[in-house]
Amino acid sequence: PFVRAQKVLANLSGELLNTSQLAKQSGISMQTAKRFVHYLELSYQVFQLPPWFRNQKKRLVKSPKVHFLDPGIQRILLGRSGTLTGNEFESAVVSEVIKQIKSEALEVSLYHLRTLDGREVDLLIELESGYIALEIKSSVKVTQSDARHLFHLDSILDKPLLQALLVSNDPRVQFWETVTAVPVAWLLSN
Repeated sequence: PFVRAQKVLANLSGELLNTSQLAKQSGISMQTAKRFVHYLELSYQVFQLPPWFRNQKKRLVKSPKVHFLDPGIQRILLGRSGTLTGNEFESAVVSEVIKQIKSEALEVSLYHLRTLDGREVDLLIELESGYIALEIKSSVKVTQSDARHLFHLDSILDKPLLQALLVSNDPRVQFWETVTAVPVAWLLSN
């Protein structure tokens, strides 16, 4: 049952964690599914990215997103090869950001943000002075519409938005109002 749950969870990487769905697809109880997720977190295989929902006036989704931290293991579990899917790419980027934060011992909190009307920010990094928001796209060519969820975040957040980044496989750096599009290699290089 554990390996089956691990495979189901690998397939849900980059999505909201629905423990009930995980339990049903794995053929285990909800309590066992929660315990398995906990074990996978303890062994640094998955990371639950909590939702940001401090602003009580906004209707926000309050489920964590689950990210598989090693895309290689994830792809072996799923029997996949070739190009990463969008969710796999998102999880790989989130994983690398987490590793950089941990290696530098930075005092930050990490979240995802999703409103009930579909607005989503893949990674919200909270610093003492404000937030850095990342939208992650696997595309090799991004446009301003790919960054639409990053605009006007200050109407939702409780601190200033310090930086809004669209991270992708597009090699170009682009600027749109308050959003900067950067290649993933720039974000992940020291």
